Amino acid sequence: VVPVIRAARPRGWNPPGQVRIVFRFYLQHDADADNLLKALNDCIQAATGINDKRYLPCVELKQSGVAPSKARIEVDVVDL
Repeated sequence: VVPVIRAARPRGWNPPGQVRIVFRFYLQHDADADNLLKALNDCIQAATGINDKRYLPCVELKQSGVAPSKARIEVDVVDL
């Protein structure tokens, strides 16, 4: 996950304050959103160097029972 996030990060992006992170989960099997957020927030922090205490995470959608070929996690990051 970290290399994908690094590749998607705009060059020079370093927001000064809090960052809203919006997650949409399309899962093959149901999972606890809190556990997913912790793992993903750690990956985002490792990839960007932005401390996750500045994150304002929001789970916009969590859908389970998705076909394996359609399973994915979508992440949008918004500077506040």
